[in-house]
Amino acid sequence: MPTPDAHVYLLHGEEDLLIDQALAALLDRLVPPEERDLNVDVLRAGEIAITDLITRLDTLPFFGRRRVVVVKDAAAWKPSEQERLAAYLEQGPPPSAFILVAQGLDRRRKLYTTIRRIGEAQEFPRCRCGTSRPGLPSGRGNPAAGWTLTPWTPSLRSSEGGCGR
Repeated sequence: MPTPDAHVYLLHGEEDLLIDQALAALLDRLVPPEERDLNVDVLRAGEIAITDLITRLDTLPFFGRRRVVVVKDAAAWKPSEQERLAAYLEQGPPPSAFILVAQGLDRRRKLYTTIRRIGEAQEFPRCRCGTSRPGLPSGRGNPAAGWTLTPWTPSLRSSEGGCGR
């Protein structure tokens, strides 16, 4: 899990559930729940201009320790927009913590390499059948932890429509 001292984070890959869990855990570490209403923005890349995003990143926290800007679907930005954001990030860490969520961000582009260099990136590749995933809650499927598997629980076997389709 990324450290709360970083200002720029990238959560990327094909496992949406794991990305959502990592995002929730990161938000828990960065901003207390009582400060989130005024200090957390969750946006979609296709719905915000880079200039507006930079304005939000430059905004200081309001009655709190830290402000967080989350942008989902970062791969929706055009390459020129990604370049502009990378150039902004190279000037130094923004006052607000910046969490970028993407499914297919091009690793060859400047935005990806900049975030890897100045921040922290965590990848969540597609889960393969029969492999365990670090980061899954340890209680999942464990009756002692309050989780139970029922007859209607979907199977992960490829013959029954699981991850090996």
